[in-house]
Amino acid sequence: RTRQITEHKMATYQCDGWKNVVKTSVITSMMTVDSLPYLLCTHDMTGKSKTGDKLFNLVKDNIVYMESTYGVNMIMITTDDGPDGKKMRHLHAATYPHIAMFVCWAHQSGLLTGNYLAIKSPFMTSAARAIEVIKWFNNHQRALDLLHSQQLCTTGHILALILPVVMRWTGYYCALKQLHSQSSSIMGCVAANKQQLLVAAGAMSDLKAKALEVIMICCDEQFWNDLAKIVSHLKLLAILANILQDPACCLDHVLLTLMRNFCFFETLHSTNDTFIQKMMHVSLEHQWAKADQELFILAVFFNPYIWACCFNPEKITQFDLFHMVHRVYQWLFHQSIHSDFNFTAAFEDYYSDLGQFSSDSMYLSGFEAEYHAGGHEIDFTGIWKKLCGANTVQTGRSGFVKLAIWILTMVPNSAGTECVFSTFGLTHTKTCNQINPQKVHNATLVRMNRRHTHIDAGLIPQCKKRK
Repeated sequence: RTRQITEHKMATYQCDGWKNVVKTSVITSMMTVDSLPYLLCTHDMTGKSKTGDKLFNLVKDNIVYMESTYGVNMIMITTDDGPDGKKMRHLHAATYPHIAMFVCWAHQSGLLTGNYLAIKSPFMTSAARAIEVIKWFNNHQRALDLLHSQQLCTTGHILALILPVVMRWTGYYCALKQLHSQSSSIMGCVAANKQQLLVAAGAMSDLKAKALEVIMICCDEQFWNDLAKIVSHLKLLAILANILQDPACCLDHVLLTLMRNFCFFETLHSTNDTFIQKMMHVSLEHQWAKADQELFILAVFFNPYIWACCFNPEKITQFDLFHMVHRVYQWLFHQSIHSDFNFTAAFEDYYSDLGQFSSDSMYLSGFEAEYHAGGHEIDFTGIWKKLCGANTVQTGRSGFVKLAIWILTMVPNSAGTECVFSTFGLTHTKTCNQINPQKVHNATLVRMNRRHTHIDAGLIPQCKKRK
């Protein structure tokens, strides 16, 4: 059944490592076709070396299996940025130079948040102080009871204080946002119950000193102002992480989101914010420097609703875009367009919003209304496919269209694999911890196949968008 769906389509390949509850190490590979993930292979790595050469051989075998079993055309590989992943990408770039290689941008977005929290600025100390407040209340039941009573009086409902897990950077936004939202309840609790909170801390002097420190933090108005600023910054980084860890994330999403974050930090002008601005710009530019920039730029260009209007024509001219198209086409398709007049004409028509590639001819406003009426995201690849039809020619106008489809199909993260690991955890539990990794793989394969069947039948409701 899967081959009937995927045959002759473009697929992106992802792989990542995972350990189950009994610390069995596995490497799982997946492919994404038409924004849907399909499980490929799971390799038990217990007792085996985790090296780039080993991973390269596994990936090479998986690609052969993927293309022969499912009949797909593999166009890119995504892995994390660990030492084995780096060497594997280096070896594949030398062996298969026509295949695009990406680091997982879901992981890179987490690094941006980690870099922000590591900035040494006076107001950033409030983030660490906030974590101390959360820990203290959660570790003292009497203090927590007093806080819950104050929450009922202030807001009418109880909300927990969340302690973020180390290295789960988006969790810091959730934790600090929750704490800030309860600022009135916390300050009211401290003002009304200071002596009871000191008693709840314990009889020892160091415990009372810690309680007094927490009370002073909660009474500090500057602490809450700094926390509000940190939450506003982390909110943008959390949005970036949610976008980049979507299994259907595309290259244009990455560039536009990075650009939005860069512009946000560009607007910070206060004395303390200038240092934050500089450090975050350095972090964003560092991540961008490691990327295949032309692919990301062309992904935005081939988004028919954006086109070239977001580029500064003094920095990226029409000729710059044409040369990018030429280089990427020659790289991916192993053909030159120097003598292909129809390809050049197609580029000029699309850039100038003329002919077959005009907004009216591509029916962009109509597609936008149809997708929004159905509650779906606009399928840019689907729009381009309607221009291509069943044509298999890779030159001329058809070649230009196929290049757009090729680039917009790429998924620059391994989020699908991470979702599979979560499904593995539903099968391989603490009470069923002796299941062989291959059996877990097979059970997950059946589970995913049933889910795809239910999606096709319209039995799985669409998640509502947040307002």
